[in-house]
Amino acid sequence: LWLDGNDSSTITHSSNYVSQWSDKSGRGYNFTQSSTTNKPRTGNTLANGTNALNFDGSDFMHNIDIPINGRHSIFVVASSDANGYRRILDIDEYLFIGNGNGNNNFASLYGSGSWNDTSTNSPAQSLSKLSLISVTNDNTTATPYVNGVAQNTKNGQMSREIGLFLGSERGTTQFWDGKIAEVIIFDATLSDTNRHAIEAHLAAKWGMFYDLPLDHPVHRSYLATAGEFDFEIN
Repeated sequence: LWLDGNDSSTITHSSNYVSQWSDKSGRGYNFTQSSTTNKPRTGNTLANGTNALNFDGSDFMHNIDIPINGRHSIFVVASSDANGYRRILDIDEYLFIGNGNGNNNFASLYGSGSWNDTSTNSPAQSLSKLSLISVTNDNTTATPYVNGVAQNTKNGQMSREIGLFLGSERGTTQFWDGKIAEVIIFDATLSDTNRHAIEAHLAAKWGMFYDLPLDHPVHRSYLATAGEFDFEIN
């Protein structure tokens, strides 16, 4: 899956209310919303000079076909304007990417019909500013990251499910309030080398390159080559 808020050719809208956010991966996992009151907006929210979709606390989108299992790598560029459990990505009691309980700190949760845990990731990392959040999961251990820095690992076991909500819990509650700029999901556990490349690409694109740690390997490469780098995901 690849949703890119800065690619206007993938965003179908009327007066900036988005009815479809099209998948750039080539697999056709487009996210849709038919109700105007629940449509996110484009064209009026900029993330570091580039276009992102704005979810106002009542908006969400859905794809009924995308398969998700416990072996995956997820990358999201987003920011949160509100506290408490709020979901960027949701398969209830299977997958949760969003805010933790009572705050706007990053939480990533997994389960197989019931949550393995409901704890906010630690050490705590706020999503109040535009952030690059990610998780690599081998269906045993899930490792979350914020701007390229690892948080404590979590139980990553989850059953295979089909369908994914963007911006809420099943379209009924825990609505995301803030920006969603980009979402990339690989159906594999990426190596550190490939993860670093994706992090560098997204951070440079969304104006967050200097939010990466100084010891980030592609950070060093970027500085050494005066801001130019090439990468290939294997």
